[in-house]
Amino acid sequence: MSRTALLPALLPALMLTGCWKGTYAELDTTTFRFEPEASGPAGWSVAPVDVGLVCPDERSAPLYLLYPDDAAAVALEEQEPLPLAILFGSGSFDFLYAPEPADPLVGTHFAEPSRLTGGWGVGQVFAALGMAADPRPEPTREVHDGRLPAALAARGYAVLLPTNCWGDLWADDRALHPNSFEADFFFRDGRAAAQWAWRLVAEPAFGEAFGVSLPIAVDPDRLVLVGLGEAGPWPRSCRPTPTPTVSPTCRSPARWWTPFDDLRPVFADPGLYASIVEGFSRLWPNDGEAGAQTGSLWASPLPDRFALVYSTADPQPLPVSIDALLERLDGEPGAVVVERSEPAHVLLNGAVDDPALLDGLLDAVLP
Repeated sequence: MSRTALLPALLPALMLTGCWKGTYAELDTTTFRFEPEASGPAGWSVAPVDVGLVCPDERSAPLYLLYPDDAAAVALEEQEPLPLAILFGSGSFDFLYAPEPADPLVGTHFAEPSRLTGGWGVGQVFAALGMAADPRPEPTREVHDGRLPAALAARGYAVLLPTNCWGDLWADDRALHPNSFEADFFFRDGRAAAQWAWRLVAEPAFGEAFGVSLPIAVDPDRLVLVGLGEAGPWPRSCRPTPTPTVSPTCRSPARWWTPFDDLRPVFADPGLYASIVEGFSRLWPNDGEAGAQTGSLWASPLPDRFALVYSTADPQPLPVSIDALLERLDGEPGAVVVERSEPAHVLLNGAVDDPALLDGLLDAVLP
């Protein structure tokens, strides 16, 4: 069966945003066999987890869970809890220059194709899984064959992938940290998606309170956060608020990162980067540069184990810097820093054919 049968409600958008790689076995209408372009372990499936979030085009924005079939076949209370990685995909920045209130998604976008649809969000999840082609045009197209989630699965780690169809760099939550609705004419919820992913696995009672559950038991002491490309601002989604029961600090034993961290170079030259600053003003309408910097890795508490992988020839479209982070990590115990020279933005998921690199990182940082 064609991979375009992923979710009936998302079929039209998926067909518009990218090509599926081959065919794979359908388990039911929403659960599919994990068959990445890279070789992966047998007996693993991918299923959506509906948490009630909605994209700007009114399509569903679920989380997606990669899990072993044999674990899910056992009653939840009888399962051995699994370690889990939360994987945040890249490319989640977009806005319209002059949106119309009546139809705010029609017009000229910063990004091409639009990052503000359910098709984009789901497509990026399945691209990261190595099960769909990256829809971006050259030179920003990324190489994903799914070797990162496959390697995690081979070591027994389930993987949870939030959708981001809000183009907000995982920064916004309509309830706690809203975007500028007056400029966008829609709400952004990337931070809410990130919080859902974290709290669902770190706080068992959280999902129960909303009637949301996973088919597997998760070990909250063996969680790892993985950010690809523009997922770098994810720590901002974890910063403490006056109501920590609503928005906790997301403390994980380990993180992996590909660089997207220091936004100060953009704010320092609003003339040169006028359009990007305009987009950032939609994401942080009240706190501006200060809000954008809150939680950046160069200024945040780091976990016990941390890995940064970056390329000196990164073709990423946003002029951010990791110099402050590199200085911060110099001599930091538990930090692994890998410098590469390939012209790639996301290095760990197929762009670099170096199994020893991935295995070394797994050995260094997995709890």
